[in-house]
Amino acid sequence: MCDLNRDPDDVSVGAVPHHPTPRNVDGRGFIWAVTTHGVPALSRPLTLDDWHARTAIHAAYHDAIGQALAAAREQFGFAVLVDGHSMPSRGRSGHKDPGRARADVVPGDKDGTSCAPALSSLVGGHFRARGYSVAFNDPYKGGYITAHHGKPRDNIHAIQIELRRDLYMDEQTFTIEENGFQRLRETLKDLLTAIEGFRPA
Repeated sequence: MCDLNRDPDDVSVGAVPHHPTPRNVDGRGFIWAVTTHGVPALSRPLTLDDWHARTAIHAAYHDAIGQALAAAREQFGFAVLVDGHSMPSRGRSGHKDPGRARADVVPGDKDGTSCAPALSSLVGGHFRARGYSVAFNDPYKGGYITAHHGKPRDNIHAIQIELRRDLYMDEQTFTIEENGFQRLRETLKDLLTAIEGFRPA
């Protein structure tokens, strides 16, 4: 598995043994060697050629995002990237918050550096007004996507939004909980409509 929300050099020795400068220590970087439960995620380690092939995918993906953001900024004077994720309702053993119940929604703005404060306020206020608990940057501040593309000084604003999976599904059986799913879908639809009215200060 390639995690496109990580730096391509964020690999462990277990994932790419011959990488010249591996810097990942938990085995869950750009190439995951183990799951958050510590179970092996690879049938074999990757060669350098394998890794280079996957970094090409990473580059193409982020180039496409960059081009889309540049085109939006050219047309509107600024661009907004909303990076959506799901998260377990409680931290797992491999997380930095093991066993702790998380907020319903965790917006990540890299501690206020990836987007204008007005966008963060809009997102947090939107979810709170609809009855969801919100915790900014805890336990996720935003990953490579938010950090790499979010440049508010250049009129490109990026915010990551993590949603608890138990809001819309049974985390053990992966069965959709229809009421929660519909409520969340409407909330997200309304959020995107609200963001259409966002303007940087």
